[in-house]
Amino acid sequence: MKYNTIFTVLEKDTSIVYPTIIFLIFSSIILAIFKYDTLTFGSKIYKFFASLFIFFLMVGFIYSIHFKILELKEIYNKKQYKIIEGIVKNYISEVQKKHDESFQVNDMNFSISSNTFGGGFHTTGKVYNGLRVKIYYIEDGNFSTDKIILRVDRQ
Repeated sequence: MKYNTIFTVLEKDTSIVYPTIIFLIFSSIILAIFKYDTLTFGSKIYKFFASLFIFFLMVGFIYSIHFKILELKEIYNKKQYKIIEGIVKNYISEVQKKHDESFQVNDMNFSISSNTFGGGFHTTGKVYNGLRVKIYYIEDGNFSTDKIILRVDRQ
C-alpha cells in the first residue's frame, strides 16, 4: 500500500537561532529594567536575583525543548521506534480541552494536542476516523499511554 508522510520529526527546526534571539531579547529587557529603575539598593538586589532566576528558568526551558527534539531525531535516525499500522477509530476531538485529540489504531491509544511543546507530532486536524495510517512512535515515561509520535504516514 502506498502511504504519504504527513509528519516526521526530521521536519522539526533544531536551529539554535531562535533560542538565542529570545535569550538576547530577555537579557535586554532585564538590563533596561535595572538601568531605568529608581528603587532602593535592597530592592534592586532582590529584583536582580528574581530576574536572574526567571532568566535561567526560561533558558533551561528553551534549551530542554531544543535538546529533546535533537534526541527524538537521533532515535528516529537509529530506528529505535515502534511501528503500528491500521485504521484510525474512536477519534475524539475535545475542543474544550485546548484542542486535544485522541484516537486508536489497532486498539492502541494515542493522544495529541496542538498546545504541547516538544518534538513529537501534535498537529491536530490531520487524523480522523477511517483513515489508514502507519505511525512510528516511542513510549515515553512510566505509562504505556505516554507516546511520542515520530512519524505519521497516511494512505
